[in-house]
Amino acid sequence: MKKSGDKAHPAPIENAAIALKVIDHLSAMTGYWNTDLICQFSNSAYSHWFGKSKEQMRGIYMRDALGPIFEKNLANIQAVLRGELQIFEREVVIPDGSIRHSLMTYTPDIVDGKVCGFFVHVADVTPLKKVEFELAAAKEAAAVVAEQELTTLKQTNATLERLGAIGQDITAHLETSVVCRSLYRHVAGLLETSSFSVLLVDDSSLSLHPALHMESGKEREHNNIELSDPIHPYSICVRELRDICMDILPDHVSDFSQAANTCTNSTTLADRDDVHSLLCAPLRVAERTIGVMALQAQRAQAYGERERLIFKTLCAYGAIALENAFAYQRLQNAQEQLVAQEKLAALGSLVAGVAHELNTPIGNSVLTASTLSEKTAVMAEQLKNQSLRRSDLEIFIKQVQQASNLLVHSLDSAADLVMSFKQIAVDRTTAQRREFDLRKTCHELCATIVNQINARQHQLILDIPDGILLDGYPGPLGQVIMNLINNALLHGFEHVSSGKIIISAIAINKDKVQIRLEDNGCGMNEHVLGHIFDPFFTTKMGRGGTGLGLSISYNIVTSILGGKIKAYSQPGMGSSFTLDLPRHAPLQ
Repeated sequence: MKKSGDKAHPAPIENAAIALKVIDHLSAMTGYWNTDLICQFSNSAYSHWFGKSKEQMRGIYMRDALGPIFEKNLANIQAVLRGELQIFEREVVIPDGSIRHSLMTYTPDIVDGKVCGFFVHVADVTPLKKVEFELAAAKEAAAVVAEQELTTLKQTNATLERLGAIGQDITAHLETSVVCRSLYRHVAGLLETSSFSVLLVDDSSLSLHPALHMESGKEREHNNIELSDPIHPYSICVRELRDICMDILPDHVSDFSQAANTCTNSTTLADRDDVHSLLCAPLRVAERTIGVMALQAQRAQAYGERERLIFKTLCAYGAIALENAFAYQRLQNAQEQLVAQEKLAALGSLVAGVAHELNTPIGNSVLTASTLSEKTAVMAEQLKNQSLRRSDLEIFIKQVQQASNLLVHSLDSAADLVMSFKQIAVDRTTAQRREFDLRKTCHELCATIVNQINARQHQLILDIPDGILLDGYPGPLGQVIMNLINNALLHGFEHVSSGKIIISAIAINKDKVQIRLEDNGCGMNEHVLGHIFDPFFTTKMGRGGTGLGLSISYNIVTSILGGKIKAYSQPGMGSSFTLDLPRHAPLQ
């Protein structure tokens, strides 16, 4: 008996009807196919998918229902009939012509281990696929953007590295013309260039004068531009300290300075009808404007933001390099002035020294000659008056002999001094070229002076191996060695009682030989050492020194012999002179 409050439970047949009703109202497509691939059941969604009623679907063969996609699904059908669960995606064209993306599930119906058929469940995932496609497209677009940004970054880094190298190249030069040509070469390599100009502010700060103007790869003349010109972009650029980037329309090319239009033998923007883009920027260093750099192109809108940044960077490098070139030129001018002043001072010292040196022998000669003249007049008067005695004649003859000797000695000293001055500029035509053995030549030279050295209780040691052959001028080389020896005797051994001079030589290689002359004399301080090769410099002006010996030696070594000479010395440590000579002297 049914108790009060008990709920009525549907009969099994009613449960099946409810289940079928639920399945029929599902949006997902559901059906059942037997092993012969005949449809046994389909819900409304499944029937609608194929455009058939449930009655039409029941009993239909699967190939007829699926149409073209049957062959695509055949492998999955065969697998499910073997009892294997199949889940896969497929694009299906439904009767209205639209394409739907489906997630298909084939579930085998297995009873007592035998496949009796299979359930088909089809879910329409088109909206999900659409979202998936959109996400994939967005991801791909993002990847493209990221790649583009990475490429741009790499290009930027490469450009910066290149600009850095360019900056080093531009600023490495110290001549204005070389700096300008380097700027043109790099600008033309990076930016579109039909015309390039660098104009500098003149000393009056009233106009711009061209340092370099290039047209189509060729250097051309360019007119000066007044800074007061109210129209010309170069003047505006310098006056207002701003970059100018503009496109020039053909109808407005003539709007530029009339002064520029009237110039002949020059090319300006106003004279051209094929220029459409202009870019110029001031050249500034430490708040000082030194000029303007300008670029022109035939194509309109040739210079964008990237080009302008590159151009400004090159302008900055160019301004620094030009300022360095100006500073270097000012330094050279100052050095030339200092050298000229030093030469004038040296010349004054020379004149004073020469006057002093020549004054003694010439003064003695004048005094002797005048005295001799007076004595001769007295003698002539005595002879005329017949009062001449034998003793007076003997005294007169003795005085004449003494005066003659003094005159000869004084005039020889003056002649030697004049000859020393003449040797400052050695005449190459007097030097005889031949092949000679260095040791033999030096030995012959030393033999002529060794007695004089030994008499002063000094030593001269020769340490040169046999077989060092030179092709050059033994006479000038001997003069150099003799000057160095005399320099040691006169200056180095002034307060040295037992001096030693060593002359040595080595063959550095097949093309070069080194000769070294050392002494143990008093040495030289830094000031003297820095001027010993200067003409007219001596520490004994008026006391036997003319300041010409080492200067003559320097000229001979560097010009006739084609070598180098260096001196090393410290006070109290002696001195040494090193001659680096080629084995084959340069041809005259």
